[in-house]
Amino acid sequence: MEDRERLILENIPLVFYCLRKYYPTHANDEDLIQCGTIGLINAVDKRNNIVGRFSTYAIKAIKNEIMKELKRRSQSVKTISLDEMLERKKDSW
Repeated sequence: MEDRERLILENIPLVFYCLRKYYPTHANDEDLIQCGTIGLINAVDKRNNIVGRFSTYAIKAIKNEIMKELKRRSQSVKTISLDEMLERKKDSW
């Protein structure tokens, strides 16, 4: 097994650790698990430039990817105008 693949597989538990510790309400969200794994892969690809422990850098990269996904989700929420809300209220009277 290639060194890169071995490092990714050995550190997959870091993705679940980050989700449970920092985002417990999303711990079983498969999309966030995938985003965290992408963060881990990015950390593995940049491991030659890392000073210090790999796990510290990997956790930061995993959290960043998860936060990007959560931010993207929050921005895609449909906005409803005040006029539309008032019309709905008026119809229910």
